[in-house]
Amino acid sequence: MTDDPETIGLRSYRPANGTEGLLFQHRYCSRCIHDREYRRTQTGGCSIWASALFYQIGEPEYPPELVADGPIGGRCLAFAQDSEEPVFTSGDRPSFPLPSEIAAEFLAGKGDNDD
Repeated sequence: MTDDPETIGLRSYRPANGTEGLLFQHRYCSRCIHDREYRRTQTGGCSIWASALFYQIGEPEYPPELVADGPIGGRCLAFAQDSEEPVFTSGDRPSFPLPSEIAAEFLAGKGDNDD
C-alpha cells in the first residue's frame, strides 16, 4: 500500500460515472502486472479496483492508490506496466464502443432492431 494520498498532497480519485471507470480500467488495469492473473484466469488479481467500486472515498478501506492529479482524471499509484501488454499512448482507444458512438449509431438507424 502507498501512503494516504492526503499526506503526500494528492486527492483521492473515484470515477464520476461508468464510462470514466471503463476508460480508467482500459488505461491502467488492462495493462498492469498486478491484474495479470485476473485477465488470464478470471480469478485473483488486484483488489484496488474492486475496493474503489465497493467503498466510498473517506472510508478506511478505500484504496489510497487511486489519486486525482491531472487533467485526464485519476491514476493508480500501484500501476506497473505488464511487459506482455501494449503501452498506453495518447491516441489509444478502448476496444468497446463509447456511449457517444452508441448514440450516434442509434440516431443513424443502425441501432434500431425493428427490421
